[in-house]
Amino acid sequence: MQTIIYFGTPAHGHVNPSLSYVEKLVARNFQVIYYATPEFQQEIVQTGAEFRAYPLSIKSSLQDLTDSLTDNKHLFRALTLSLKLTTAMLPELLNDIKLLNPALIIHDCVNLVGRLVAELSDRPALSFYPFVFIDHVGDKASRLYARHFSQVLFFGLSDLFPFLKAKAKVKKLYHAKRLSLIDLNFNQEAFNLVSFSRLLQPESHLQKNYFFIGPSASLRRSESQEIEIPSRPFIYATLGTVAKDDLFIDEIIRQFANSSFDIILIVGKNKFPTDIPKNIHVYDYVNQPQVLPHATLVLSTGGMNTINEAIRAHIPLLIYPGQGEQRINADQVESLKLGRRLKNLKILKKEAEQLLHPLFQINDELYHALTDLQLDEAVIQTEKYLATTKHYINT
Repeated sequence: MQTIIYFGTPAHGHVNPSLSYVEKLVARNFQVIYYATPEFQQEIVQTGAEFRAYPLSIKSSLQDLTDSLTDNKHLFRALTLSLKLTTAMLPELLNDIKLLNPALIIHDCVNLVGRLVAELSDRPALSFYPFVFIDHVGDKASRLYARHFSQVLFFGLSDLFPFLKAKAKVKKLYHAKRLSLIDLNFNQEAFNLVSFSRLLQPESHLQKNYFFIGPSASLRRSESQEIEIPSRPFIYATLGTVAKDDLFIDEIIRQFANSSFDIILIVGKNKFPTDIPKNIHVYDYVNQPQVLPHATLVLSTGGMNTINEAIRAHIPLLIYPGQGEQRINADQVESLKLGRRLKNLKILKKEAEQLLHPLFQINDELYHALTDLQLDEAVIQTEKYLATTKHYINT
């Protein structure tokens, strides 16, 4: 039996899309060892993979990293944390590799430690992308990210020196290469898997080393609470699992208070609002695959998993994006006529009402292209890639 090690990023938007793929690998008689944080242990074990916790005694460090990944004003701070965690974990993880002798290493695209483990142990590796990626400087995605993150880089200049210091330490200790901003955010490999339709990736027809699995997160099992579905039409509004935006929550409540719609509002890690009108039902988390398909509209910050689930359920999207990738997602959704990008929060209700009339429809050809899942083929492509490496195959 061949062993594959998967280095995950501890965030729902990164772990959830990988689980159905990992389950397929296990079904094909691979032993999969999945590194993450204990929060995700149950979901990972359900795939048949072995769960292992990252070797850190300070749980808060990984949580800080998870939170900072969604902070659109502290990119350098997030990368500094990633570099410091990489330095702390690499020695023990490299020792694990010697003992486990994996045939292949898979890492999440923002998981630097996974890429460096593969490089330093001379193992074949592939990268797993749950969001829009940059293939090379100058491609359309790089131009879009540059436009959306220009302010982030400016506001984050105070974090630049610690970032450069942390990067220099990794480079000195491990002779690491490929430590540019693009490398640290996307960690490209010779072969890469993408967990959404190529229609949502700018210039996807030019991407040669990427296999688009399709919306794999839509098959996830959810352990979140199930709720009673409202009897009258409702809007499903979600900030995702980690985004923080009190203003967005306040505007939803103010504009939709006592309206003809019920609102199911998912606040994630935000504080619960006070003085909630009767037609607005607030939860921290719910079983999204159970609730979302019954909605008449999905109001979202633009996470790829929610977009895919809304498309799968034929429900229009109104996206108020936060960070750069979400803005790209919103623009792609609008260009495909799957919904709209909300640019002015003050007209949220007006924009929502316009999306509900006339009845929203996706033509069948577009729907099938957006929801087509190729998990079995993804495993076949993984096996073909593995076969070309010719070394470190366990027997």
